Amino acid sequence: MNRLSPIASDAVDGLTSITSDDGSLAFLLRRGGRGAYLERIQHLSAIGRLSHIMRFDDLESFLRAYEADELRFIYPLVYWRLRQVMEEVFGQ
Repeated sequence: MNRLSPIASDAVDGLTSITSDDGSLAFLLRRGGRGAYLERIQHLSAIGRLSHIMRFDDLESFLRAYEADELRFIYPLVYWRLRQVMEEVFGQ
């Protein structure tokens, strides 16, 4: 299971997708006005998936959520790419 190279793609409708190589974790990001909507999808073996959507109005609020997510230690490059994209969104 290679967890080192996240796949990121920008779709025509402005949706950014970042997915782990093993498909266990994905983020879908869409800009909304001055903020960003981020959906976090975690595939759970044999029972389905866990999904939640968050709205961030600034980079600081994203960073607080980012620091609380334990999966950042398992998928460091996915989270690194996610942070890069969020910094771009908020012009940092």
